Amino acid sequence: MPECLGAAGLGKLGSSFGGPASSPAPPLGIFPELHDNVNLAKDPNVRVDMVHMELLHHYITSTSLYPLGYEVMKEITMAIGLQEPYVMHSVLALSAHHISVTRPEQRPAYRNLAIQLQTRALSLFNSVDMGLLGDSVQKRVPIFIFSSVVGFHALCDMLTHRDCDFQHAFARFLAYLRLHRGIGTVMAGYWDKLQATELGVLEVIMPRMFELDAEGWECDDIREKFASLGLEDEEVEAAQRAIEMVQWVFDARPKAESRAYVLCAWVPMLLEPFVEMLEEGRPEALAVLAYYFLAMHYCRDVWMLGEAGQHLLTLLAGHFRGGEWRVQT
Repeated sequence: MPECLGAAGLGKLGSSFGGPASSPAPPLGIFPELHDNVNLAKDPNVRVDMVHMELLHHYITSTSLYPLGYEVMKEITMAIGLQEPYVMHSVLALSAHHISVTRPEQRPAYRNLAIQLQTRALSLFNSVDMGLLGDSVQKRVPIFIFSSVVGFHALCDMLTHRDCDFQHAFARFLAYLRLHRGIGTVMAGYWDKLQATELGVLEVIMPRMFELDAEGWECDDIREKFASLGLEDEEVEAAQRAIEMVQWVFDARPKAESRAYVLCAWVPMLLEPFVEMLEEGRPEALAVLAYYFLAMHYCRDVWMLGEAGQHLLTLLAGHFRGGEWRVQT
């Protein structure tokens, strides 16, 4: 079973990325200078070469890498990346992962490079002295950017795997959840204050991306089911919030990329009582997860999703094997 990342605060995030630490890296092929004698996670002095320049160029010029390629945020990310090496490494890692998916003939080399770069990014981030942040919201801007990039990459990485049973797939999902939410804990109490930084532009950009009304019907069954379960009020509230955000995916318009953007934001926006229900593997929480996987399938035309939603939903249906929480696939 995949190694799960620590959930307590920031901890030491991600000793590896993309699988257990014991898993051998795939052959590097076209990157001989990055073979076994060079480890980006341990050697801070690895030289920058033309491969890294290709990754940076790909990140800047690609129009499909993000579900929504809004240029303003790209510019902010680049500016922050030039100041903070852990942000730049995460950007290059995401770029390498995108290439590994969109160029199947070069997948092993770029996937290995993505793992190495992301491991290095997490190592650099773990070395940051959080005590130096004080109460400064401006000093947390790089962490917000890093959380967004790493969280998106972790989701993409999780979706590339085709586990044979639900327990392995669910453990991988929980590892992604803990990583994405773990970095975000540094932002607790500061989200609203980000409007006073360069990230205030999000207040202008976000309404243009999609309309959120949660007025559709796709999640009516699970919404009504939760209302009648007799759970604690905070659990019901948290679950209904999770369901509402899945409904946003079905409602968001005008195109699949807009829906996928909401999908990628689902995990960091979950309320803690529902996260605890997921971590406990409670069937009612897994039923909501089934709708999330269905929403993934709804966005299957987006590059990082493909058939992942259908695969995960099929595994979950097999896990339930009928009964009160059976899933129709």
